[in-house]
Amino acid sequence: MNRLLPLLLILMIALAVGCSTPSGTQETPITQADVPSPVMESFKKQYPRTTIQGCAKEVKGRSVFYEILTDGVSAPHTVIFTPDGKQAETEVEIPFTQLPAAVQEAVRKASPNGKIKVVEIAQKRSRPAVYELEILESGRVVDYVFDMSGHRIQQKGE
Repeated sequence: MNRLLPLLLILMIALAVGCSTPSGTQETPITQADVPSPVMESFKKQYPRTTIQGCAKEVKGRSVFYEILTDGVSAPHTVIFTPDGKQAETEVEIPFTQLPAAVQEAVRKASPNGKIKVVEIAQKRSRPAVYELEILESGRVVDYVFDMSGHRIQQKGE
C-alpha cells in the first residue's frame, strides 16, 4: 500500500498536466442537458427567441463557466455564464474592417504576417469592452486582446 501511494500521486500529476491547455483554459463541448438549469433559465429569460447552436463548459484555473453559442441574430454569438446563472461575458463576432482604426493598426503591428481567424468584441460584467482576436502565426494560433484605443492588453500562444 505504501508503494502504491507515490505511484498514484505521479499518475494524478501526469493526468492533470496532460489535460490542461497552454493557456490554462479547457473548453469542452457539452449538450444542453449538461448545462446547469440556472444557466439555461437565465439564458432563456434574457434571450427568449434565440436559437441555441451549441454549448460548452470552460474551465479557467479554478473557475468554471458555461458558454451558450447562438445564431448571433437575436443575441450575441456567445453568452458566458457562471454555474449559478449569472452572465459573465458576451462575445460578438465582427469583421476586421469594423475594428476602430487604432485597433486595426495595432493588430497589423503586432502580427504583420498573421492570418486573422476570429475577431470578437468581448464584454465582461462591469468592464469596458475589449477586442479579442485569434491570429494564425507560423502554424500556431495566437490570441490577442486589445482595448478600445488599440493598446495590447494580452497575448497568448497555443
